[in-house]
Amino acid sequence: MPSLNAFTLPFCFIVSKCSIKDGMIFSICIFVTIRGPKMPFVNIKITKEGNVSSGQKTQLIEGVTTLLSDVLNKNPATTVVVIDEVDTDNWGIGGASITARRQRGQ
Repeated sequence: MPSLNAFTLPFCFIVSKCSIKDGMIFSICIFVTIRGPKMPFVNIKITKEGNVSSGQKTQLIEGVTTLLSDVLNKNPATTVVVIDEVDTDNWGIGGASITARRQRGQ
């Protein structure tokens, strides 16, 4: 059987936060996959509200890249960050979409 080490196994962790602010549900989920010692891939998922500016997205990309560099010594030049905006109909919490939760006042 071939030996496996940290450089051949993908490393993945997920950070997820859902909060309610001013009656609105704000959701962010960050997936980080690191394949080998050189190329982290970060996927940030946020609900599509139309209230996240391109400047805020730039801050997220820069911040996550810096975090991986500082904490995991990853090269910022090879760090990939993708931000996906998900329609509230397509994001569910507790068995209901965010759209439905908002309609119920949750």
